[in-house]
Amino acid sequence: MSTDSGSSDESLPVQQDVTGDRNQIIGQAVSSTIVNVTGGGQITIYQSQLERSLKAESEPSSTIGPNPYKGLMAFQETDGDRFFGREKQIEQLWNKLRELHEEQTAVQFLPIYGPSGSGKSSRVRAGLIPELARHPLPGYARARVAVLVPGTHPLEALATVLARVATDDQTPVAKTREFAGELEQANQNSEYDGLRRIADVLPDIALSPLIVLVDQFEEVYTLCTDPMERDRFIGNLMCAASERSKRVSVIVTLRSDFLEETQKHPELNALFAEQGFLVRAMNEAELRQAIAKPAELAGYPLDMATTDLLIKDTEGREGALPLLQFALERIWEGLAEGNQPAETLKAIGGVGGALAGEAQRIYQRLNDEEQEIARRVFLGLVQLGEGTKDTRRRVRFDSLVSYQNQPEQVKRVIQLFSAPGARLITLAAAGNTETAEVSHEALFDHWQQLQTWVEGSRSDIRFQRRLDEAVRYWDEQGRPEGNLWRSPDLDLLKQYQQRSGDDMTPLQIAFFGASKQAEENRGQKERADQVFKEQAIQAQKKAIEFQRRALWSLGALLIVAVGLAVFAAYQLQQAQRQRVEQLAATSKVLLPTQPVEGAINAIAAVGLSQAPLVQFLYYLLPVSVHSSVLESVQLSQEQSQLQHEDAVISAAFSPDGNMIVSGSRDKTVGCVAKNQSMVK
Repeated sequence: MSTDSGSSDESLPVQQDVTGDRNQIIGQAVSSTIVNVTGGGQITIYQSQLERSLKAESEPSSTIGPNPYKGLMAFQETDGDRFFGREKQIEQLWNKLRELHEEQTAVQFLPIYGPSGSGKSSRVRAGLIPELARHPLPGYARARVAVLVPGTHPLEALATVLARVATDDQTPVAKTREFAGELEQANQNSEYDGLRRIADVLPDIALSPLIVLVDQFEEVYTLCTDPMERDRFIGNLMCAASERSKRVSVIVTLRSDFLEETQKHPELNALFAEQGFLVRAMNEAELRQAIAKPAELAGYPLDMATTDLLIKDTEGREGALPLLQFALERIWEGLAEGNQPAETLKAIGGVGGALAGEAQRIYQRLNDEEQEIARRVFLGLVQLGEGTKDTRRRVRFDSLVSYQNQPEQVKRVIQLFSAPGARLITLAAAGNTETAEVSHEALFDHWQQLQTWVEGSRSDIRFQRRLDEAVRYWDEQGRPEGNLWRSPDLDLLKQYQQRSGDDMTPLQIAFFGASKQAEENRGQKERADQVFKEQAIQAQKKAIEFQRRALWSLGALLIVAVGLAVFAAYQLQQAQRQRVEQLAATSKVLLPTQPVEGAINAIAAVGLSQAPLVQFLYYLLPVSVHSSVLESVQLSQEQSQLQHEDAVISAAFSPDGNMIVSGSRDKTVGCVAKNQSMVK
């Protein structure tokens, strides 16, 4: 069913009763699809994102009826009536899911993997899910299927589809937020059991189990950049699928070149190894069914020669199934115009050239400005492989709009590539957010123009992805200055802006401007700090110079003071010395005739020499001063009563000069006076 982009009633559910052949299950709605099969069960399908193609202004009428081929559009749950050649694999998938359900200890987790373009999603959506409507799991009359694509925030995608299951509301914002919080919580055993808990309280869960289909599971590695969110998402799936109540089954589709990534989660990796399902390449008989049967049922069978050519171009080629459908779509359009299938196939360049030719045809019809927009859009939709092939990348529409373009301009260009006649780009709506992605990765292998763009811009693409992540985080956190770039990252951003500034989005330009302003503010502050430091250094130098000069001045003053002190001491010593020498000389003169007066003068000379101020100069006193005392004592021994048997060691006189006292080593004291004397 096609839906106009301006439709406002997309959330209305559609219920359709289906009878007859298994390929006649039809009917689709955006919020949910309810399919009933007579004599069988019922299945309700919910999706986390609403894929749509923008309706062309006018679609060519067909004289031979609706086109039975999907072209570049993916097969959906309602496309069973045109899905041929996979019956055996669909049966194998159903049996494998049933076995997991019936085995009590098995983890109800069915990994489906294969190369890009091998039909993994189609086998589940257009094959297994309708088969579950016809043949529900044992013990149940019906089932509910929650379909989601992980995107950049897999937990949010899971919460959204669960909220739609619980409320049957197209935009259950509050319930989505509530469920997201529950999915982020770990229990006491460190298990993320939010999905199991939510499923347990869904209405009629005992009668209608929940099947969670995670399509394009590789996006948890290519688009989700938060390891914690990735772990929580996988943890919720594993915990719910391991519950013995069997109320939740999980099916995932994964590109086989991402199997190595599952080793980051050993339990998940073990499930891929032990119960994974490899989507094998279709053999010749299956391809012939897929090619011929839709046209045959539509009343215009293809000739054998054209079918053989298509099989030759498709068999054994990786990712060729979408290209086959695209070529068949073009062949049918040629039939409507009266052209033979072989002529149309030759004109479009065969299976491999049809896709690239369509992309190049649209591109060449654009003017110069639109071609530049197309280049920017397709480069924005490429996820560069690191050791693997380049892959498609789902991005928000606003990240594809340069600051030089208006959103309406970009939207018009994307509409040309996403219109029903082209379907090279798929637009999807998730709430109020619109995303875009390349419809089929085969475009990367066959469109030479895109290969030229990518090879010439790989380094810039890597830098732009890193910049976009930083800008988004800065904006989501309220644009704090701490999340802005500074050198050396800012230097790289300046260089990128100089060579690829026209590719920058308004948000990136705002981030760049804020980073430069913050750098300028830091520079001004650093310059002010430098001036302050220089002024402080100059002030410190002046203070040191002042201290140095003060110390020199103090030192000079100290030297002068010491010099003056020494000079004064010298003068005092000289005066003292003269006085001592004078007393000593007087003592010598008086000793012969006046022994007491002579001894007193000698003793005074010795006592004067012991003054504190001149003790350090005592060694300058003449020897005669000391000997004069001894001489006076010995004279006294002859001329007075100062008689000792041993040497005199001390002597003193009274203040009035009338008496002399002496002491000797013989422990005797003598005394003599002018008027009287005292013997020992």
